[in-house]
Amino acid sequence: MWLTSLDCSPRCWKWDSGSLFAWMRRGLLLFALAWLLILPGCLSASSAGRAEIPPTPVLCSLQRAELNGVRGVWMDERDAGELALWINGVENCR
Repeated sequence: MWLTSLDCSPRCWKWDSGSLFAWMRRGLLLFALAWLLILPGCLSASSAGRAEIPPTPVLCSLQRAELNGVRGVWMDERDAGELALWINGVENCR
């Protein structure tokens, strides 16, 4: 009973090679248009005036240490200053 109420003609279900290629051509065209609209936004967002992260400092004095049974890392004040400047530079990049 409900099968006879379908208004779609048999040609809606027919897929021949011509209609398939037409749909593929339309899909490719829509994909290319979407890509061309999205790409400039992506490129401008990546170079939107954000500063680059400074290179990581080389901490030559970094050594493993153990104080009162607690393991840790020791560095001299020069390397600690370089690390603090690097952390400050990374925070300013945001």
